[in-house]
Amino acid sequence: MSVLFTCTVPLAERSAIAERALEVTGVTGVRETMASQQHGQVFVVGDSKRRIERLTTRLADLGLEIVRSYLLAHERVQPWDHFHLEALDDDPEGEEGTADTTGFDTPDDR
Repeated sequence: MSVLFTCTVPLAERSAIAERALEVTGVTGVRETMASQQHGQVFVVGDSKRRIERLTTRLADLGLEIVRSYLLAHERVQPWDHFHLEALDDDPEGEEGTADTTGFDTPDDR
């Protein structure tokens, strides 16, 4: 079973708690968001409901307040590859590789 927990932790301790959570067997990932509440996401795996419940208790002992949990059916991720952005550029003059993706004017654009 894979479960995603949405959590709230004290802001001052957010990073330290995230690091400690990663040390718990069964935790596969931790995300910190920039929200004032519900700013932590913890991904866990376990082979039974009982093991997930133990993970829940362990995370609570670390200081995470679990607000919501989701039993995940599937997760798909794709690594970001900045070269993919160049392929999306409309490059009307066929000048591949010269697209400015920053949004700022370059001296040649003025």
